[in-house]
Parts: sequence; structure tokens; C-alpha cells
Amino acid sequence: MKKYFITLTLICFAQTSFADILFFNFNGNTSSIEAAKKAAIVRGEKVIVYPNQTIKEITPKNLDKIFKEISSKKISVSNLTMSGHDGGGHFAGKDGDISKEDIRKSVEKYPAIKNSVSSLLLRGCYSATMGQVQSQSIDDWRNIFPHAKFIAGYNDPAESSERSPSKHFVEDMLKLEHEFLQDNTLADVTHTFKKVGEFNQMDAAVWLRQCESFGANKGKDGIYLTSDMAGQNHKPVLIAEERKRCEQSKSQLLKSMDVFWKYYTGAKGHERPPKEHQGTDLRAAYSFIRQNEHCIPILMPEKATAYSPDRIIRLIYFDYLVSNFKDQYPSSGISKIINHYIKGAELAGLKYPDLEKISRTDLATYVSRIEGAATKLYNEGKGPNDPKTIAGMKLWKHAQAMDASLSTIYPFHVPFSWVSEAHSGAPLNGLH
Repeated sequence: MKKYFITLTLICFAQTSFADILFFNFNGNTSSIEAAKKAAIVRGEKVIVYPNQTIKEITPKNLDKIFKEISSKKISVSNLTMSGHDGGGHFAGKDGDISKEDIRKSVEKYPAIKNSVSSLLLRGCYSATMGQVQSQSIDDWRNIFPHAKFIAGYNDPAESSERSPSKHFVEDMLKLEHEFLQDNTLADVTHTFKKVGEFNQMDAAVWLRQCESFGANKGKDGIYLTSDMAGQNHKPVLIAEERKRCEQSKSQLLKSMDVFWKYYTGAKGHERPPKEHQGTDLRAAYSFIRQNEHCIPILMPEKATAYSPDRIIRLIYFDYLVSNFKDQYPSSGISKIINHYIKGAELAGLKYPDLEKISRTDLATYVSRIEGAATKLYNEGKGPNDPKTIAGMKLWKHAQAMDASLSTIYPFHVPFSWVSEAHSGAPLNGLH
């Protein structure tokens, strides 16, 4: 049976105050909401769900409306729960698309909500890897919600919300939050974790801020426990010692990074990412890097951006990216410009490529040539209204969009919905 990996984040407080659960439902599923409502009864809370009748989508613009509505009703939010597609802190689905940065920027305007959230439950793939639950940047969950004591999520792909383990994840984690926060020993944490229904069907983990009762003070990074460790009655490990584990994993991490780089550059035998990626070396490399993403800035800080898991997940779904790019940037107008204007030996044979088949090496070459053609056309124009100037500008914008979304794959520009499905309808960020 396929397992999945859950991560819990807790900060060492004996008590927590409950208010209401704010639920962002990106995929319109009801099972997770019903599970949250069962837990809310035990917690003495209500579940406030978005989208609703007045706010139809969860978008960066609508986040302000949501937080304003909650603030105006003087609702105290104890927990933020999100359910949808996730690539590690970026939630999306048919009913919205937001990032951790979007949440940070919006919730900063509403300090009462920012400071009242004491826990997060993130039902989405790779939503709470060890890298996701640390506090290394302003967009990490623990910095966005500084009083958060508890975070639950996944460190691997999450199963369907309709599956029994997924329902247990939502209901039991919310029910057990208070008990986790009262644990005084490492053994207590392991014992509480094993109360999660079907925990042995999950590749799960917990992160807990260290208390004095947990032993010698080795910093504020806390402890970490996986479900495999809990199943064997092992105690959590100190995060301060995680660097040692990163060193032990460095060899496999470098191999996984090499697999990504071969596909990214279109090396021989890796000319284009496979359409069916499950069970491939690329998917395995992504999973290992995602699970160990916190090790890259620890061991190789200069490579953290180039080997971002957010870039790798977009490479895995390269064919989806191609389909969405073709929807947003039809080739007909560009082909017309090429056929009509592009002449000269240095650009001989330039034609619009077959994006469904082109290798990544040839794609990079084409992008470089079309940028050169755009510059040449623009320079030949005799003013802003000259047809060549206009054609050059169109060609340049097209080349930049192709470069950002298909060649270099800048995560900022490529909407996460492009990863979720072909023909998502979402435009590239900042390139229109």
C-alpha cells in the first residue's frame, strides 16, 4: 500500500487557547471539511470555510477581503487549515491559487489574526517537509504566524481527500493538537503520535520545539520524529543534530541534483522530461530533494535557488507547461513575423518549433536565436510605430515568456496551476 508522509510542527507550550478554524478549500472537497467539523466539536470551535457565497475564489486579491471579513466580525482564528494541490507552501486548485508570500503580505495588515493563529493544518503534497517548517526566511510558516505552536502537513504526495487516512489526518491532528502541546517527554510525543488513526499507513513526521524537560538545551530548533521511528518506538531526534544527517545524505542528494540538472539542461539521454513521470528517476530525485530541501542551504547555500524544488516540480510537468504556454501564446502570429521579417544568414532556417517534441537543448537554442531576431528587428525599425519595431517587440515578449516558462523555468513566473493541469487558463505572472 502506498504511504504518505505527514509532518507536525509544535512549539512547546502547555496550554493553547481555541477560537475558530479558518478553512481554505481549494478543490471543493467536502470530506476534509466534515472531518474538520468533527474535530471542531471536540475543540469547542466552529469551522469557517472559504470560498463561500460572497467570495468565490481564494486568490491573492481576495485574501484581503477574507481577512477583512473575519476581522470585521471579530472572529479569533486559532487554526488555519488548507486543502488543495501543493508544491511546498503554494496551494492551488479549481477554486484558487495562493502562496505563502501572498498570505504573509495579506495577514500582516491584520495583526489580530496573525497573532491569534496557533496552529496550521496543511492537506497538500510536500506541504510540511522539514524545510517547510523551519524559520529561515520571512515566508516560512513559523515567521508568518509567529505564535503558531503546531503545524501538520505532508512530506510526500498526499492521497485523495476521500481516502480514510486523509480523513484521519484532518480530524485526528486537530483533535490531538492540545495533547501534543501538553507532552513533557520525548516518549510522550511518540505515544501521542501513534494515536493518529492509520498512522502506520503514513510516512509521517512531527516537529516539536524543544522544552527543558526534553533534555539538554541545544538551541531553539526543536525535535523531529518520523512515523517509521514512532512505529519502532524510537525517540525524536534533535534538529541541532540534523546537520549530521544532512552530511550523511549528501551523496544521495548530489546524485538527485545531478538527475534534475541532466533533464533541465537536456543532456544526452535526458533530452525531455518523461510524460509519465511516476516511477522515473526524475520523480525519485524530486521526492528526495523535496524531503531534504532543508539540507541544500545547510550544505550548499550557493545552489539553493538553482535546485529549488519549486523549479523541479515544474520540470516534471513540462508537458503541462507546454500546453498552457501554447494557450497563452499562440504560435500563429509569431510564425507570421518570422516568415515575413526574418532574413539573413545568421538567422537562416529559423522557424517556430514543435513544442510537443522539441528537446530542452534545442529549446534553449531556439530561445537564444529568437531573442537575437527580436533585437535585430527592433534595431532596424525607424521609430515606435515602424512595423519592424512593433514586430521586434512582440517577438521579444514572446521569447521572454518562452524562456521564463519553458527554458529557464522561473517559478515566480509560472503559475502553480500550470503544474496541476493542462489548459488551466492562468496567465504567466508579470509577462503579459
